[in-house]
Amino acid sequence: NGKADSWVPQLLEKWRMLHEQSRSAEFSGDDAQALLRRQLLPLLECIACSAVALGVNYQPYALMTLDRALEAIDSNTLRVVTLRHTNDRQAVDEEEDSEVIICALDVIDGLVEGLQQNFSGLLSASSKREQFLPMLNASCLFDVGGVRMSGLALLGDLCMNAPSVISSTFDDFVKVIIINMNNRKWAKVVNNALWSFGELCNQCIGKPQGLLPYQDKLWTSLLPLVLSQQVGIVENAAAAMGRLCRVDGKGFGAEQAVQGNVEVWLGGIGQIVDRAEKSDAMEGLILAVMNCPALLLNEATRRSSVTAFLMCVASFHVRLEEGCDFRPLEHEDCHHATYTFLPWPADLPKLGAMVKNCMNAVMTNMPGGAEEANKCIAAVPLNVRKLLQSSYG
Repeated sequence: NGKADSWVPQLLEKWRMLHEQSRSAEFSGDDAQALLRRQLLPLLECIACSAVALGVNYQPYALMTLDRALEAIDSNTLRVVTLRHTNDRQAVDEEEDSEVIICALDVIDGLVEGLQQNFSGLLSASSKREQFLPMLNASCLFDVGGVRMSGLALLGDLCMNAPSVISSTFDDFVKVIIINMNNRKWAKVVNNALWSFGELCNQCIGKPQGLLPYQDKLWTSLLPLVLSQQVGIVENAAAAMGRLCRVDGKGFGAEQAVQGNVEVWLGGIGQIVDRAEKSDAMEGLILAVMNCPALLLNEATRRSSVTAFLMCVASFHVRLEEGCDFRPLEHEDCHHATYTFLPWPADLPKLGAMVKNCMNAVMTNMPGGAEEANKCIAAVPLNVRKLLQSSYG
């Protein structure tokens, strides 16, 4: 914290100076404003990183930083809107003109990540607190993709670190997320919406009432994404679906919504590499299957669905040697002469027990009995069969 005293005040003073210059007549031209932006943007990135790195030690500077960031968002939003409605410029580069808004949102996000639950107290102390939630809502619906991305990232981090901040406008933000999941203009916006929704779901576990009015809209938004075959979106949609299923511990209506599409969902889970998202996705799917075994055992899709489930389980056995994340299951894992599967991750014992129970229940209740179960097992590659035999009997 002693070192922070030597550099953070200098960063904030530089920000103040650039802000004052941006408002002066001397810097009113496009070229001058562009020059100021080139100095301001890396400065804001540095401030955001400092807030994350220092955590609670950034608190002496947090209120000034928050108020200045909110002021920057407000003034630059007005500037972008004004540019659109004047003839001073024939063409407005909206991404470029919105860069200060994006970076100011990232500064606030840095405060949320650094201060975590203490951010709610910081916001309460701000004289600009009343404009915070309307600003966040507007940012998530802004007609520039980069602003939406930063707004949704901030929303997700609030759900993770300071959920009480958005509790009064919970419904509004569920609607905002649904709008962004259905956006077809910016794939990165969809990904951020899916991630922020997953974090929101994590705050609703055991408290599904807030999401129940949106049950149908949520599933009809998520399913096309997991079916889209777009790399990145499929995995994020699969994770979001799993986290939604965890909200009520019974699949949150997946038995109707996902019927016939569980194979694609399982394929998406298999592609997830992030530890928390992959384990949450698998837990949610298992809760849905245990509540409604027909998701896997439906006669029309039974063999392909059970095979997909077994392959998905195998994807938990190809963890990276360093770190705690996974990698997707590859052809060599399944077919190479050398057996490379690892034991079930030791730090996921609860999920491991759930997987075993689910597998036993599926195989025991398989229509057609042991003969049909053996056909499903025979459909997976040799190395996966070896894994199933050694780890699951």
